[in-house]
Amino acid sequence: MKPLSYSLIAAALACGLASAQTTAYTTPVGYVSLGNTAAATDNVAADTDVYLSLPLLKTAVYQGAVSSVSGSDLTLSGTPALGDLLTNPHIIQVENGPKSGLIGLITAVAGSVLTIETQTGDSISGITGSVSIRPAWTLADLSTQNVLPNLTQVLGFTQSSNDQNPAADLGFEYFGGSWSDIFGTSGAPDPNKVVLYPGEAFILRTPPASGIADLMLSGEVPTANQRVIVQNDYAGVGEDNLVGFKSPVPELLADCGLGFTAGDQLIGFVNADAGINKAGVYAFEWSGTAWTDIFGTWGDPATFELTPGEGYVYRRSYAAPAGDVVWTDEQTYIPSL
Repeated sequence: MKPLSYSLIAAALACGLASAQTTAYTTPVGYVSLGNTAAATDNVAADTDVYLSLPLLKTAVYQGAVSSVSGSDLTLSGTPALGDLLTNPHIIQVENGPKSGLIGLITAVAGSVLTIETQTGDSISGITGSVSIRPAWTLADLSTQNVLPNLTQVLGFTQSSNDQNPAADLGFEYFGGSWSDIFGTSGAPDPNKVVLYPGEAFILRTPPASGIADLMLSGEVPTANQRVIVQNDYAGVGEDNLVGFKSPVPELLADCGLGFTAGDQLIGFVNADAGINKAGVYAFEWSGTAWTDIFGTWGDPATFELTPGEGYVYRRSYAAPAGDVVWTDEQTYIPSL
């Protein structure tokens, strides 16, 4: 993954949307079950990897206008009472304007000035309109909102190898109510506060002897765009990015804004299948104008939908130039809110 400080990617949720038929506005909330959602089965079998992502957000503690931006500092309008945003990690989300959906980690606060760390390849330059401030999802949220067996792991990718099929180089393990850094590579002073970053994806791995009966999160439905940086550091190499769609409802692959260079691929997994180190079950390739089914396991790519809470590999083509691209999309439900 492409981390903020100590950031990963996280688990997910599905919810229904409230209809916006009156002048009063209430932010819709809901929940999504993760992993295998078939009836009468564990959401995650024992000794199994599931690829997850975050489609919902924690409730905003502040929303207001942006006064100015300079470097990594963002100044809010007025003199807002922000409270403590650093003891536990908080994020900003750009709610509208040209960078709608950008999410950044708040690393310092001085009055109305926030220092923001963005995803690699992004910046707060050009932000206008309004932003919200929210508590970040963390590893601790996975274990406080769900019953996890000891030795459950979360595996992530910093993309430092800049290649395809990279090995996980971030790893955390749950035991006795707390998380530890099993690779010692994150640099996080408290692994329980590692940020689970919307728009990225991660692997949750159960231990050999125990599955997870119910895995879910509840939260607020995003009303800002999907926005994720998709990396390709070297021309002629191609790079894997673990991504998720920040939406609690499915959206057709053809409509979600993906597809940058001919030869790009989207690879998906079946979370209902047991086992670790699973290979992709279906894959689609971008021709430059449309998606094709390269494994022949899905059928008509026009019917494929990105599923809330699932993680995917977006593989940049060998023909892709070096440099990052922005995956941005207005989710289909937003205009009706």
